[in-house]
Amino acid sequence: MQHYKITWTVHSPVETELQSDTIFGHFCWVLLHKRGKDELESFLEELKKSPIFVLSSAFPQGYIPFPIALPVPIADFERLRVMLKWSDSKEDKIKFALLKKKLKKSRWISASYWYKNNDNFSLPALYYDVWNETNNDINKLFEDQDILKIRPFREEVVSITHNSINRITGTTSKEGASLYDEPATFYEENAQFESYLSTDQFTKDELEELFKIIESGGFGKKKNTGKGHFKITLEGYDQPQCNDPNAYLVLSNTIPAPDDPTDCFYNGFTKFGKLGSSYSSTKSPFKYPLFMFAPGSVFIGEKKPVGTLMQNVHPDDENIVQNTYCYSLPFKWEGGTNG
Repeated sequence: MQHYKITWTVHSPVETELQSDTIFGHFCWVLLHKRGKDELESFLEELKKSPIFVLSSAFPQGYIPFPIALPVPIADFERLRVMLKWSDSKEDKIKFALLKKKLKKSRWISASYWYKNNDNFSLPALYYDVWNETNNDINKLFEDQDILKIRPFREEVVSITHNSINRITGTTSKEGASLYDEPATFYEENAQFESYLSTDQFTKDELEELFKIIESGGFGKKKNTGKGHFKITLEGYDQPQCNDPNAYLVLSNTIPAPDDPTDCFYNGFTKFGKLGSSYSSTKSPFKYPLFMFAPGSVFIGEKKPVGTLMQNVHPDDENIVQNTYCYSLPFKWEGGTNG
């Protein structure tokens, strides 16, 4: 399949995260409005047969999710302590305990570092490299190095207060004014996210045309009031390879297929999906809750996970689907089955 990198440059506050299945939903609506019902249905029928259109979620530019679900045995931390040449003194023990506590907060790993080391990924070696990039100040751990980050760029969640309008009078109510808050995320100017797509169903020109429509219409909640606006660009992408992989890092919201590997370390969440566009007003907007693996989860084994196109996810319409096919990166983990 052809592989693409999609860059999302933030131009407004955002209320909806750029999650893989949500991006897919927006793509389907654009495909419907641009090319018609028959083409959308034909596309979905092919997608039910095999993963012909696999999306990742979007991540801060230059970073991918840190495999935080991977266990770090005590022996690995002991190896790290030896590599750092820290003694058994009380001072060094306290410093080492603080370092471990800080490292557990890591959320993002540099994509360039990952691709450089995916043939022999070792957590002790990673942590050693991280420490060597700092100025020996644990309290500034995520400021003085770029391999691991909690937040690659500035962001702030702001609660915006609104007032409900009485639909009969067209004004606010004097009694119990029905104030309510909605959180919106503000990012630093021109902050960028990157997501990935693998497909042969559309040419690059076709994909650019369809994603430009998403760009012009906005993404997610409150896009009609100025939220969720991005400049979207798409480019060809050489997916990094790995020799003799024994693990796969998940980059999308994923529900495993019945024959996917069962050895895994995952962060899971329940998604309460909703319908968009005209369906949100003509049908029940609520889909069935789905338990998914979050980006950063890891499948163990040589077999690449596939994920699932979930069907029958809505109580009133059996044609509605949720794309939880798995976009993943192969790597060789030192603690894996053939590591």
